[in-house]
Amino acid sequence: MRSVRGVLILGSLALVALPLGIAFIAYTYELWIERRYEANLHEAVQEVAAQPNADLDGFGRRYGAAIWVLDRFGRVSADSNLDEVVPEYSFLGGTVERTLAMLGGGDAATTETFVEADRLVGPLELRPEIRRALAGESKFFKRVSPFGQTVVFYFAAPSSTGVIYVAKASHRGVRRLLNMRRELIKVTLYQTLFALLAALVFGRFLVRPLEDLAGAAKLYPARPLGNEKLLSRRDEIGELARSMRALARDLDDKRLAAANLGADISHAFKNPLATIRASTELLESTKELTAEKRRLIASSIDDAASRLQGSIESLMRLLRLETTMFEGKAEYVDYAELLTSLVGEYQADPQWDSMSLSLQTEPGLGSVRILKQPWIELLRNFLDNALIQPSTRREVIIYARRTQDAIVTAVRDFGPGVSPGNRETIFRRFFTHRPPGVTPGTGLGLSIVQAVAAAHGGRIEIESQPGQGAEFRVILPALSKPATPLPQRSH
Repeated sequence: MRSVRGVLILGSLALVALPLGIAFIAYTYELWIERRYEANLHEAVQEVAAQPNADLDGFGRRYGAAIWVLDRFGRVSADSNLDEVVPEYSFLGGTVERTLAMLGGGDAATTETFVEADRLVGPLELRPEIRRALAGESKFFKRVSPFGQTVVFYFAAPSSTGVIYVAKASHRGVRRLLNMRRELIKVTLYQTLFALLAALVFGRFLVRPLEDLAGAAKLYPARPLGNEKLLSRRDEIGELARSMRALARDLDDKRLAAANLGADISHAFKNPLATIRASTELLESTKELTAEKRRLIASSIDDAASRLQGSIESLMRLLRLETTMFEGKAEYVDYAELLTSLVGEYQADPQWDSMSLSLQTEPGLGSVRILKQPWIELLRNFLDNALIQPSTRREVIIYARRTQDAIVTAVRDFGPGVSPGNRETIFRRFFTHRPPGVTPGTGLGLSIVQAVAAAHGGRIEIESQPGQGAEFRVILPALSKPATPLPQRSH
């Protein structure tokens, strides 16, 4: 079944059908037992009728039955030894009784004898099957003893001298279900009511909310995912609704981010493309090109193409980084060792020989749980941004310290600083505002920094005074292992 409601209905029907099925099986088994006993007693009657002078005790022992021969007035003229009749067990009933006895659950009341069960039926001449046989009609009859432990089967048939009457007994065993038939029907009625209520309750509180969520998902984003009633539930349905809402918000954020990325790309590519187009128009409209003009146009096209190529490469780096963060696995890293290795690479680069680059880490910095390569990319962008700043004090300081609930990493430069108006916009993709004389960037470095910090649950802070440099800080929640105190490192 694809429908939860259909499964509930089938479950309710199965609940109702169970006692009915048990009653039907018991009734079918009952009929089979009756037919077997009727055939056996009919055979016994035929043999007695065919041999009127035979020993009735012998017939009784052979068939395990009691036999009476009655005259035309219903008086007993001959009978077998009734005390030799032992009530039987059916195969299924006997198996169950023996199993219950082995488990200590046998029923002592099943010791009821045939004579005790037959005596309670009353005098022979008053029994309806005898009267029917005296009237010329064969009749099979079944009686349950008043104690409910024994069933006695009777078969009365007319004969040339009167009536041949045969009886056989069976302990009830599994066939006690005969007396339970009425109770099973009562249970069925109760279970029908219970199943109906269960279907209504589950339908209202389980199926309908799921249908509402499915309907809202189909109409999203025109319709919100989950109403307040669903969202306030404290069960699995409420958890599902809240999870779907969080997923929808995440999708909305990603859709908005994709739209913003498209707008940023359009903005970043507009100026280089406009330069290239203007240069080609100039080439077409100029009848005579001097060597100087040709050189200027070629230089403009080359610069524009270089900016486009740089933007595309940086954008691809950002996208690859986001994919790495999405698929990567965080690991514990010795943070002081990581910083030392990274700063050592910059100190060994001849490009920065004129810069004083120093690292300061507090004792006990320990290990941090990070996505290693994206985090290194964040630190490189901090350092690259600081190292290109023009200043009379050619120095960049990196320090890291552990607070009660975070790891703080800062990069300090002594350049012109960040103006208050640019402190938010510098993190936008393709936004670049570098001091005069500094090669323009792609505007993606600090976007990468912010993306990596956000992926780690961290945040970026900026402290800057115009003309006095800037300090960029990344605060990482302390999902880390404190280490034994480490000596302070300074380079």
